[in-house]
Amino acid sequence: MILLATCLLVLPALPMGGAEQATTIMELKAKAPDWWTPEVKLAAQRAAAEGKLLNPLTGQTYTPEEASALVTVPAGSPDYLFIRPGSLALTESGFLCTYNFIYTGGTQIGTAGHCPSYHNEPFYILSTPAPTIPLVTALGVASSYSNGGIGNDWALITINAGWRSWVDPNMAWLGGPSCAAWNGGAGAVKTTGHGIQTGLLASVPRVSQATGSNGSSFTGDGEVSEGDSGSPMIQVQATLGCSMGAAAGILTHCASVGGTVCLPIYYATDIRVVPATVVTGLDPA
Repeated sequence: MILLATCLLVLPALPMGGAEQATTIMELKAKAPDWWTPEVKLAAQRAAAEGKLLNPLTGQTYTPEEASALVTVPAGSPDYLFIRPGSLALTESGFLCTYNFIYTGGTQIGTAGHCPSYHNEPFYILSTPAPTIPLVTALGVASSYSNGGIGNDWALITINAGWRSWVDPNMAWLGGPSCAAWNGGAGAVKTTGHGIQTGLLASVPRVSQATGSNGSSFTGDGEVSEGDSGSPMIQVQATLGCSMGAAAGILTHCASVGGTVCLPIYYATDIRVVPATVVTGLDPA
């Protein structure tokens, strides 16, 4: 697969294997899979109109209930049906990103602002009840977004009304957020995303270390790669009334040498920049 990287600025050189090379910052969106063709997009739109999900490899369609019966899905698995933080996002214009939090009372879901290519661009969601059964459907449109670089990189996808009963505000695998926004302090954060180095069809749970926010962005150390754009980041530290952690931000960029592969250094937009309220998940405390 050809990796997609957009260089935004040049950082001081870092030593790599005895030599110094320019380090760049690149967006974390990736190219969509080869099967993401105009014909599949149209079929996914037709499936959504019927309240169904499409297997893009076979053309078969399933209701969510039928899809969930295909396999036994363990609680908290990455893409358990169906619309939740950490789900895989596909765009009409051919990019692969990750959805982050649920917003605005369950009517919107977020991703990175550099994932949409235009206002009201159709967005799709990939649900995978089994690794060999990819299921995709039209989810909604990019109703508002800002592609302003690190610290101002967010998008809100308005979810089609027919799918809103399938919204789950809890992050895949790791749970939370229990609070809608953090206080910007440094510490460990947890995330799930669809970086192509860590698994295309299953979001991979990760924990990393974030530095304190300047109010609009923060950075940290942890494994990231193309496809992770838009991933939800939740502060791990539990506080009273917030046992599963608070929403911290949106993963958007990484540091790279050569502009193709990410170093374990990431950049995120602070959640408090997004002009919408995060819906919190079940707090067991």
